[in-house]
Amino acid sequence: MSFPEPPARQEVLHSAGADDAPIDLYKMSDSDSLVGQNILYVGAGLDITPIVLFPKNNHYLMDSQPMSEFGNDIAPGYERPNFLARLDQVMSQIGLKKIGMETLETPLATASRKAPLKITYASDHQRVTYFANAVFPDALSLIPVPCSVLVVCGFSLTGRAPDFLAKWRHIICSSKTGYDGMSDEWGDTPISTIVWDDEVENEFLIENRTPEFIKRHTTIEHCW
Repeated sequence: MSFPEPPARQEVLHSAGADDAPIDLYKMSDSDSLVGQNILYVGAGLDITPIVLFPKNNHYLMDSQPMSEFGNDIAPGYERPNFLARLDQVMSQIGLKKIGMETLETPLATASRKAPLKITYASDHQRVTYFANAVFPDALSLIPVPCSVLVVCGFSLTGRAPDFLAKWRHIICSSKTGYDGMSDEWGDTPISTIVWDDEVENEFLIENRTPEFIKRHTTIEHCW
């Protein structure tokens, strides 16, 4: 199974304006709107920030945990046995209930690599699918639908095709990681950056992964 190609990109989505004020992506014109677009987050860990800030989208997340925190590097001490319980906790904190989990039969599972898990969370208005034990880029074949928006918040996208980033209609970054929207790697792909307040240093604590904390301490800026 090959990874579904994202829809063709728009030439320009939006300008941040002369005052560089944060913009609401859902207030764009109909042709540029991200409403309803499927969002893929590679190397998501327990970061549910994009799910909170983009509630009108279906989200697909993947991470090599709990098998290993370091992708294909598997060694004693690299596994994260508490990961799935913590994932359930942060999803619950943003109003998402686990409605299913299945082990996927796939050639990606080997004697040293655990089979990927597909975990589904849902609320009355949103659906999130998380692929655990899933290592980029091989596990892209597990994504069942085309995704046009890519989230990269600190994960080093190694092993990808040279034109991988150029295929996306939109990329979402974070001011708290190395991917802050200013990299030459993006080419002319439209970028939006989740900007955290400068004084915030504990945004990754489990107890702070809530809609109230995230919305109070972030804005979204469009970058080029």
